[in-house]
Order: sequence, then C-alpha cells, then structure tokens
Amino acid sequence: VTPAAGAPFALAAGTVVVVPAGGAGQGDAARTGELLAARLRPATGFRVPVRASDDAAPVGAVVLRLDGAASLGDEGYELTISADSVRLTAARPAGLARGVQTLRQLLPP
Repeated sequence: VTPAAGAPFALAAGTVVVVPAGGAGQGDAARTGELLAARLRPATGFRVPVRASDDAAPVGAVVLRLDGAASLGDEGYELTISADSVRLTAARPAGLARGVQTLRQLLPP
C-alpha cells in the first residue's frame, strides 16, 4: 500500500464501471464489473452502469482491466485510486474479483 496525497475518490451519481470492450478476458471482466455495480447500487442509490470501452475512462469511472503483469499471479491485482478514478488491474479473473472485494472494503458501510 502506497498512500498518496490529495483528495479521495468519491462515488457519485455519474460513476460508471468500465470494462474492456473486447479481447481475452472481456467476459470475465464484464461479469466482475456487473457484480461490483450490483453491490454499489443499493448502497449508494446511484445507477452505476457498466460500460464496455477500450478508450480512456471518463472522470468518475471505476475501471476494471485484465491486462496486468503476469508477475501478479493468479490472484494478485493492482488497485490505483486517484481523485477522479479507480483503476483495478489483474492478470487473471481471480485477481480482479479479489481486487473488487478490497475496493468494497475501503468503502463506508
């Protein structure tokens, strides 16, 4: 864990979950993105849509990608949170799922 200075990321009415539009693991990332969005909707009252895109993520997005370094292993992930976005990257679907659980644990009840 490396804490950074600056304002924290905040979920808002415009928050979207962005998953890859195609390529290897797209279905796994989309399923994990839907799971995250389904957990966030009742807790926040926001729509939290899931969008498939390979473009740069919009401000306020939670981005899930399966393009992490092989050195992360099957269950490893990298979670980067900035003031305007969250980026979760893993090499394998299990890592993406574990990263989503960590992200959920960082949120208030």
